[in-house]
Amino acid sequence: MNVSAQTNTLIYLYAFIPSKEYEQTELNSLEGIEAPYEVEFISFPEMTAVVTKVPEEEYSEANLQKNVENLRWLQKKAYHHHNLMNQLHTHFTVLPLKFGTIHETKSRLEKVVENQENNILTMLKRLKNKEEWSVKIYADKDQFVSSFMENNSDVKKKKAEINQLSPGKQFFAKKKMNQWIDEKAEEDMITLCEEFHEKLEQYSMDTELKKNWEKKITGRKEEMCWNSVYLVEKNQKEQFLDCLQSKKEEAENGNIGLFYEITGPWPAYHFSQFMERGESHAAREPGK
Repeated sequence: MNVSAQTNTLIYLYAFIPSKEYEQTELNSLEGIEAPYEVEFISFPEMTAVVTKVPEEEYSEANLQKNVENLRWLQKKAYHHHNLMNQLHTHFTVLPLKFGTIHETKSRLEKVVENQENNILTMLKRLKNKEEWSVKIYADKDQFVSSFMENNSDVKKKKAEINQLSPGKQFFAKKKMNQWIDEKAEEDMITLCEEFHEKLEQYSMDTELKKNWEKKITGRKEEMCWNSVYLVEKNQKEQFLDCLQSKKEEAENGNIGLFYEITGPWPAYHFSQFMERGESHAAREPGK
């Protein structure tokens, strides 16, 4: 199926891949984000655009904006986008585009490629043999504070000092100490996360710190206290994952109230931001 300008369809752009890799790989047909259209490949000399046709009545700028506010519609379409990226990632170096990147015609897409060619090729070269990993750390605050109180030498010292005070003074001193413990435990938690992050950086080509998610998003009882992503070269993956697993087991065996969630490998979603302008509609992958 060839992509052509039609009054009732637009072009949905998933990603760019190297043309050389595409020419050397045989793929079965892939379903597009909207039936009956399939995924198509538009080849340029050094890069290939992965696209599909979509109906204008759903994907024009105004209508797409309405659709992404429909959570059920968005989840279904974003899941397809995410799943296709993973399929591509098993075969190619992938420069993933944001969900909802739309071009009106093939000529408009060609213009973007012409204007962004150097950026696209630079990014494809940078991402070759690399993958993205996500690390989230959750904290059971009560458990962490309890562990902190048991193991921190300053806490033990303060308790001993308070026990020497009169009963009346002990009440206010303990209240002040509890506030101090909460503050210091929070600082200690962040320090542990930062130190762990520094270890992971040793095995990463690039990193990005993300905003922590609220409980209503994670669905967990523990609070998220760290959210980061890492661009890892495949020949460093084993050391990277060994470091992760070691820290995860250490936290679990120590019963300190920190829990590690590791997901990947993913296409390099967070390290592919060459195109922040043009005909695009931004909506991050779910879980990214």
